[in-house]
Amino acid sequence: MRGSSTASARAVAALALAFLFARPVAANPLYDLDLAALDGPGRVALVDYREHWLLLSFFEPECAWCHRQLKALERLSGRCGDTLQAMAVGINGRDLALRRALRRARVTFPAARGSAALLERTGEIPATPWTLLLSPRGDVAATLRGFVREEQLAAGFPALCGEP
Repeated sequence: MRGSSTASARAVAALALAFLFARPVAANPLYDLDLAALDGPGRVALVDYREHWLLLSFFEPECAWCHRQLKALERLSGRCGDTLQAMAVGINGRDLALRRALRRARVTFPAARGSAALLERTGEIPATPWTLLLSPRGDVAATLRGFVREEQLAAGFPALCGEP
């Protein structure tokens, strides 16, 4: 039991360091962008999420780590309430392949295709999965590279998600 407490403490510390020392991204707020929806017809206006902390998770089809990240975000979104919103952002694949990846992960939160304007503002994506945390103002508060466990993500929002 003690080993798992130590591992949890390390996970929380690692997430805190990730938020503190995350790679900065463009200072322009992103909430003025809209993206093509992958989970239905139409567009996804990021301004609709202005009142939320928004986790934009960039994924590619056939990416096993992306699949795991989407599943972790699905569990997190069910646990954290409406103030913390996850959104899948597909890149580097055809819409059909991106939709198939979303179905396999059983994603119920919003999903969109990354646009040229979004990618221009966020800069080069170093690897997938890659997650941006947007503040309610639309500024990038943190970037998380690679797979991040649900417990680690929830630990960054104890008031919204409860104790990990």
